[in-house]
Amino acid sequence: MEIINYLQSNQFVALLVALPILVCLNIMLGRALADFKDEFDKAKFVLGIKKGVALYVAMLVLTGISFIIVIQEVDITETIRLILYMLNVSYVMQVIAKIKEVFDFKKAVEIVE
Repeated sequence: MEIINYLQSNQFVALLVALPILVCLNIMLGRALADFKDEFDKAKFVLGIKKGVALYVAMLVLTGISFIIVIQEVDITETIRLILYMLNVSYVMQVIAKIKEVFDFKKAVEIVE
């Protein structure tokens, strides 16, 4: 419960925690959809994992830099928070689209049967 309270009070940390969860969820749903459609492409799967890891590492490095380099005129931390927010929203939208696609696929299978 203490962790949840901390995440609710610190949006920056919450965004950093949510991003890899959303990336993993997006990759897992993509893999499931590919399996449903019998279109699994290992290269695309590996690329998705590499993209997710690279994205998260880049955000961690930028976050670290924002705490080390303090520029009075520019709030780098706020800029990075906005980037994290946009990335999270982007992945949420992708996950929602894939969930919809899973339901649409299920309906199509039920109709065929």
